[in-house]
Amino acid sequence: MTLGLGDAAKVPASAGRADQCPAASCFHDPSYAREWQRPGVDAEFRALVELLVRGLRN
Repeated sequence: MTLGLGDAAKVPASAGRADQCPAASCFHDPSYAREWQRPGVDAEFRALVELLVRGLRN
């Protein structure tokens, strides 16, 4: 399953580790640089970071 930039906020906290890597790839892959300027991307990034941190704590 490949997740796009807009899907990061939709990934539930219970999502498996396999879903986190594709969701995060759009935030470190330079080919997505144009998307990083899109309105709402900051909230999506924060949601992804929150998901990753919750996963590390559990």
